[in-house]
Amino acid sequence: MNDSQTHPQGAFTTMTLNITPQALNSAPSDGSPPHTNRSLVVSFSAKEDIPPIALGILILLANGLVLILVARNKHLRTITNLLLCSLALSDLLTGLVSIPLAMMCNLLRQSGICVADDQMLRFTSVSIVCHLVAVSIDRYLAIIHSLRYKAIVTLPRCVSVLLCTWTLSAAMALVQLSWMDPVNHDIYQDPPHDVVRNENIYDVTSLLVFFLAPLVCMVFVYAKIFCEVSRQIDLLQKQSIPGWQEEKKLKYAERKAVTIFAVMLLVYTVGWLPYFALRLNRLDHLHPLVVHISMWLRFLTSFLNPCLYIFGKRDFREALKCMRRKSETSHEYGYMIPLDRLGALG
Repeated sequence: MNDSQTHPQGAFTTMTLNITPQALNSAPSDGSPPHTNRSLVVSFSAKEDIPPIALGILILLANGLVLILVARNKHLRTITNLLLCSLALSDLLTGLVSIPLAMMCNLLRQSGICVADDQMLRFTSVSIVCHLVAVSIDRYLAIIHSLRYKAIVTLPRCVSVLLCTWTLSAAMALVQLSWMDPVNHDIYQDPPHDVVRNENIYDVTSLLVFFLAPLVCMVFVYAKIFCEVSRQIDLLQKQSIPGWQEEKKLKYAERKAVTIFAVMLLVYTVGWLPYFALRLNRLDHLHPLVVHISMWLRFLTSFLNPCLYIFGKRDFREALKCMRRKSETSHEYGYMIPLDRLGALG
């Protein structure tokens, strides 16, 4: 069976992206009627199914490591890191639930699985974006209002923000069920006109509220942070009159801050804009490669988030080094008999 028969529209095309009967009922290459795709036997394709499995494993490893580090190190249990742990949990759900559901939907073509995939992907997407905004605002307060930071950012307020984030994410995912019957929903039939209208309103709202508004917020926040960092560097240069080596270090710190903020905004824009924009189009009007790339970029953000926002922090890097040193020490001396068992310390 060739790829076109195995995956009529390619991997991930049935995931939450305005599923249309035209996209799913495309005529097979053997010339049989389009409706026979409904009973098409779908098999595993290594070329198309192994990459998402590999990406899912990377997502689980990266975000699982974050949670393990915080669980093992008490000094990492700060309010800021609580936000980052919640972000890691959202990304972890992408690799643990969203990607497997997407593959099952694409392979089995069952309405119940595809609806579950749709809801889960909406849930994790809104949750991740809201967490990114919360982390950005937390950094803004820590740098711009450093003297009042501990008074503003308290544990009860942080917990309230996280509860609101998870509740909003669940509500945005489940609101679709108010105009769609998940039990009798058939992905092979044209949806009623009122359902299409509600879906369009929902998708436009999602683009504005959960992409453009967060992007504007993050650009403003990181611009203010960069201005404050530059002001502090200029102040240090004027007060201490540093030598050329110290001045070189300060300029490097400034360039590093610009690079980090630019990469964060670039990853957010490239990762999320295609996903939200693609929902506004019909799949049968798009090349399958466009859908492939859009969904891959969206899933890739769940691996890049811990790399940029978490492992870029000094406390997490030091915890990683400490864990690696302990692992090396354990491996080096693990074969030796403990001295206390020989009575040497007794």
